[in-house]
Amino acid sequence: MKTQRRVQEGLLAGWCEKDFKVDKSSQRRILGKILSGWRTHHSKIGVKIKEISKGQNPKILSLCCSDSRLDLSVIFGQLGQGSIFQVRNVGGLFTEDAIPAFVYALNHLKPEVVAIVHHTKCGGYSTLFTEECVEEEIQYYMLENGGGLAKLRVEEYLKGKKKKLTKDAYQTLVIEEGARIQVDRMLYFLKVYYPKVHKKITCGGILLLPIIYDLKTDEIYIIPESLKSKEKKFLNR
Repeated sequence: MKTQRRVQEGLLAGWCEKDFKVDKSSQRRILGKILSGWRTHHSKIGVKIKEISKGQNPKILSLCCSDSRLDLSVIFGQLGQGSIFQVRNVGGLFTEDAIPAFVYALNHLKPEVVAIVHHTKCGGYSTLFTEECVEEEIQYYMLENGGGLAKLRVEEYLKGKKKKLTKDAYQTLVIEEGARIQVDRMLYFLKVYYPKVHKKITCGGILLLPIIYDLKTDEIYIIPESLKSKEKKFLNR
């Protein structure tokens, strides 16, 4: 117990600079949970640590949002450490910052599944739906990388159909269209720069899985092929 306390104090020393007002007791509790969680993890991983230390062998490559609620290892059934290669950014967009890790995984790690994962109640997409003051960097990032186009397409579709949706339904429709745009961007990039990988995906050698995780219901479903498609294929039903 004393050893653990000394470890905590040593780690906290770097956090608690005199220029900041911090709650050391609160930080100590959080750190205690982190250390306790690691001990549990360490006791369970056993011989697998030898396997994963030799190199990566993920079955799934995912492009997903940075949102802390989007824990793919849990959502996909606790597949275990090393089973998912996750490329994450705001909104889960196929942007320049995502490309290096994405193509590395495709070319060297040979995943069996490529999952493009968006989710409801996304903070990145929410910047498209408000006139309130939000981080300009996020709003610009979303507008320039497919979010603005997704919103425009949905608005034109609803206007043509003379449909009115609830706020949540409308925003989910934009997120779904945004995910379709990211799939198209990814496939176009691969077709131009990595045609063999592109062919493998389009021919089914690698499963392409564009999905939405619904934070309200804890359900995941395959994104409909277009705005006109009404059927949602739920993976957990």
